This record gives sequence, C-alpha cells and structure tokens, in this order.
Amino acid sequence: MIHPVEGQGVVNGSAQKREQTTGETLEAWGRIGFSLRANDWMDGTTNVYGVREISMFVDNEEVFHSRIDRFSFEETRCLNAWVDYERWREDRLFFVKTFIEPGNCLRFITGRDRGYLTIAEPRVYHVSFLLADAFGNMESVELEVTGKEQDIPQPDRRNTTPFFRTEDNHFGAKGIRLFIPARSLYAHLDFRHTAVRDTTYLSDIHLLHDRPVPLHRPAQLSLFLQSEASAIAPRRYGIVSLGNGRPSWVGGTYRDGWIDADIRELGAAYAVASDTTPPRITPVAPAQWVNNQAVVFRLTDNLSGVETYRGTIDGTYALFEMDGKKSLIKYTFDPRRLSRGKHVLSLTAADACGNVAMYETTVAW
Repeated sequence: MIHPVEGQGVVNGSAQKREQTTGETLEAWGRIGFSLRANDWMDGTTNVYGVREISMFVDNEEVFHSRIDRFSFEETRCLNAWVDYERWREDRLFFVKTFIEPGNCLRFITGRDRGYLTIAEPRVYHVSFLLADAFGNMESVELEVTGKEQDIPQPDRRNTTPFFRTEDNHFGAKGIRLFIPARSLYAHLDFRHTAVRDTTYLSDIHLLHDRPVPLHRPAQLSLFLQSEASAIAPRRYGIVSLGNGRPSWVGGTYRDGWIDADIRELGAAYAVASDTTPPRITPVAPAQWVNNQAVVFRLTDNLSGVETYRGTIDGTYALFEMDGKKSLIKYTFDPRRLSRGKHVLSLTAADACGNVAMYETTVAW
C-alpha cells in the first residue's frame, strides 16, 4: 500500500492511498510512505504467523527497520498506529506501515526521516523490503518509483476542525460535546462532524469523522437527549455505536439531559438509545439434563449485554460456569452437595441497564 502524505505527496496523479499491483508503473512526487501485508506459514500447519523483522531500503540505504522480540504491555495500543487502522476496521486486513507517525510510541521501530520517502528528483527510486520470520527465513520485495513532478492537491479543510496531537481538543455543536485529551491522537487530524435526525433514537445521529481513527486514550463524548421518556430511569439510557446494521452498546451515565461516555475511536456514528428489555434466559436441551448430570442455559440480551447472573438450588447459591463464546452457563450436579430427588432451581440475570430476568424450574436428579 502506498500512502501519499496529505498535502505533501501524490502518486499517479492522486493524493489517495493505493494498493500496488504487479507491473503497475508508479510515478510520484513529494512525500510518500508504504505499508505491507505479509503473512508467515509453518510447515505442516495452516496457521498464519506474523513477520518478525521488516527492513525498507531506498537506493540500497536502510530507511526503516522493525524487529519484534518483545514489547511492553503499555505499548499495546500503539500497534493501532503501526497498522493501517482504516483498512483493518473496514476489511479486517493487516497492513503494517514502514513509516512512523508522530504519536507512534513503539520502541522496536526506527526510521530515517520516520521512514518516509521524499521524491524531489526526476529519476528512478529503487525501493526494496526485506522480511524475516522468527526462524531467519527471508523474503524480499522490490519496486521502482519514478520521480515525476506533479501538482500536489491540497486537502479540502472546509467544514473541519483542526485537532492537534499534543494538545487537548474540544469540539461542540448542537447536541454534542467531544473532548480528546492531549496525546490521544497519533497524528494531526482535520476533524469532520455531521448530524442526522432519526426518530429511532433519542438523540441525533452524530458521525464523528469520515474514516476510522484510533485513539490512544479514551475520548469523552456527550450527547444530548432530544426526547426523553419520563417513565424510563436515567440508568437505562446509553450511547450506542451504529455499524454493521445494528447498534452496539457503548453505555454512559446520565447528567442533566446529557449522556456521557468514553469512546476509543473516531469514524463511527453515535446516538442515544434506551434499554428497557431484560435479558433472555433460555434452557438448553432440558430433556438431557439428567443424563448429562448438568443444567445448561443460554443468556442473551438485546442491547446493553448481560452483566451479572446468579443461580440457586433450593435457595442455596449454585456455581454456574460461563462459556462466553457461546453465551452459555452450566451447573454440574455435585453429589457431595446435592441429594437425590426434586430440587427448585432459580436463575436471575441482569443487563448493564439494570433490567432483570428471572427463571425458576424444578429439576429431578
């Protein structure tokens, strides 16, 4: 992937990033960066592994190097600055950058001029990448970029708000307040905001920027309730992120007609919704409980998610095991604690908004 720096670079007449195809002629001018998508396989398996070491050379001089031996847990979120985050969010594909954004704190990467290539001469630039896995196996990729002077389009900054990486950033408009702490962004951002009224939700729908942008530290988002249902308790309001055809619960707290919540990225649409529906408790294959010596339930919730659950047998606490991937909970009969015969099993589940569901049945063992 080739990334012209906004307002500073152009490739084949375009300032948009582009994927390189085999045999494609590249004519560029100004400042550009590169990203790679590379996987490693192990003999005898179908497992996919990452590349341990990447070097980038321009005219045989190294301009970027990364080597992953280990890194601090505190640096984990900085991986969002090393990958093409937009491509990962939209297509779940990992493209690793061979340039270093200003806010990238990863200590295992180094680069001359932060790994960018500045094309300022009408000549051929020879670019090569050397990749190595943990066992020392290597692969190289080469390409040529022809320097050709071209007009570099300047970004359209109309209706944008400048956000700076090293400063606190505040944004406000009708029905919205946004605060991004200093050093939460990995690079300068010309922020775009649009709002749409939709009666499905209790606030306007607010689109926070026009592409996915990761945040190193949480931003504080506040949305105003355009309409309130007086019978709904404040704790049942929350902010939702809209994507993939359904809302995803973010949550938040009520404050004088506003809902405050933390968010971890820009580029999504947000609105206020309410959750007044309790979780659903569904017995799984109850006819097999006696034979399997266990009772199994599926816990689901329509929006804010199951937060707590508690089971009892004959009024005494019963330990259920959770299978989070399948939303299942399971209690295994224990002859040391449970006598033979009929028993009353009770189960309650509550979601993040305090809606409670109860289920009670008699089990014979």
